[in-house]
Amino acid sequence: MMAKRSPTHRRCSSSSSRILLIQALALAITTCSLSTVSAIYCDNDNCYDLLGVEQDAKLRDIKKAYFNLSLTYHPDKNPGDEKAKDMFQKVANAYEIVSDKESRKRYDYALKHPEEFMWNSMQYYRFRYSPKTDFRLVLLFTVAVLSALQFYGSKARYERAMTQAKRTTTFKQRLSNLEHEWLANREAEARAKALATKYGKVAKRTGKPTKDIPQDVRRQLMESIKLDVGCEPPDWWKTLGGYIIMLPVILYRFASFHASWTYKYRILGKSYESGPYADRALLTRKALKFPEHIWKDELSETQQASLVQRELWKPENLVEFNKERKKVGFLKACGGIPKPARVRTSRWDQDRFESDE
Repeated sequence: MMAKRSPTHRRCSSSSSRILLIQALALAITTCSLSTVSAIYCDNDNCYDLLGVEQDAKLRDIKKAYFNLSLTYHPDKNPGDEKAKDMFQKVANAYEIVSDKESRKRYDYALKHPEEFMWNSMQYYRFRYSPKTDFRLVLLFTVAVLSALQFYGSKARYERAMTQAKRTTTFKQRLSNLEHEWLANREAEARAKALATKYGKVAKRTGKPTKDIPQDVRRQLMESIKLDVGCEPPDWWKTLGGYIIMLPVILYRFASFHASWTYKYRILGKSYESGPYADRALLTRKALKFPEHIWKDELSETQQASLVQRELWKPENLVEFNKERKKVGFLKACGGIPKPARVRTSRWDQDRFESDE
C-alpha cells in the first residue's frame, strides 16, 4: 500500500507548483515584451544584430557597417531579389534608429527595460512621427507672425482713425486757418521783396488756397495739427516681439526703480515733498489716475507744475481738488498756461475735460 501524503507535503507541492507557474508566466511575459520591443523598432530583429555591431559600438563603426551592408543589399545590385530589397530596408531602418543619439538612447532603454511596454512605445512613436523642425525656429516664427499682425492691425486702426479725424469740420477749419496764415506770410514776404526793388510786383491770390499751396507744404500743415484719435501710432517696439526683446531692459528698469523708491522713502524715511520733481509728478499722476501719454499730451508744463505743487498724493488735498474741479472744470482747476487745443475724435475720461470744451 502506498503511504498517504502528509498535509505538509501537499502544501509544499502546491507552493512549488504555484512558483513554477509564476516563473513560467514571467518568462512568457518577458519573452513577449522582448519580441514586442523588437517588433516596435526592427521587426522582431535586434537593430545591432542587423548591422553586425555590438550594442556599445562607436558611431563610426556603425556608419562603416551600414555602408558595407547598403552596398551589399542595394536594390540596384540585386535587381528582382525581394529578400535583398527587404534586407536593405531593415538595415536602413536599423541604422536610422541607432545612428541618432536620442533614438539610440531610447532603444537601449527599451532593450534594458522590456517590461515598460507603454513607455517604450510612446517614446518610439514620439521619435518616429514628431516634427523634425527645431522648436526654437517654430517659436521664433510664431512670435514674428504675431508681431507683424499686431503692428499692421495697429497701423490699420490708426490710419482709419486719422482718416475719420481729417473729415471732421474742426480739422478742416483748423487746416483752412493754417493755409490762409501760410498764404498771408508768403504774400508778406513777397511784398517785402517787391518793395526792395523798383518795379517789383506782388502776385495775387486766386481765391482758392489749396491751389496756391504746394502739396508738400499742405502735408506739413496737416501733420502740424495734433489729432487725438484715441489710439497711438503703430510702433514695432510695442508688439510681442518688441516686448520680448526689451524684456531684460524693462525688468532692469522696474527693479531699479522700485529698489530706489523703497530705499529713499521706506528705508531712509524721506518725505515725498523733499523728493525730486519727477517723483512728485509721478505721485500726482497716479493720484489723478492719468495715463502717462495723457499727462504729457494734454497738460502743459506749467499745468503739470501747478498740480504737483498741490500735493494731490495727500488724500485731503485730492478731495479738495476734486470739489474745485466739479465747480470750475478740470483744466481751470489745474491753473497755469494750457496747451493749444487739439482736434479730438474720441473722448478720454469725458468728465475730466467736458467742462472746459
